[in-house]
Amino acid sequence: MHTLNCYMATRDGQPVIVSGTPGGDHQPQCNLQLLTNLIDFSMDPQAAVEAPRWWSFPGTDPATLDREMELRVEAEMPEATVRGSKPWDTEWCGVSRASMTGKCN
Repeated sequence: MHTLNCYMATRDGQPVIVSGTPGGDHQPQCNLQLLTNLIDFSMDPQAAVEAPRWWSFPGTDPATLDREMELRVEAEMPEATVRGSKPWDTEWCGVSRASMTGKCN
């Protein structure tokens, strides 16, 4: 699947962030993380796109809908962050290390 997910954030009616991602179910998750890094964590744009990301799998691709739910995290994600994201007292889902489509500069 391939769709474009583009957005613009404004402040006082003026554009301050323009971005987007091509392709697949991870794109809204990636874009939200990018915006969170920029706005909530005050990262500069390069640091925001280089920060490790996560995404839930499967998404909406009919070829993968019957697969077990898992949390996919980029290899650079600190192990303590991964462990902190899972509610250990319940059966939840698997966690796998994966590579997203890349970074930008």
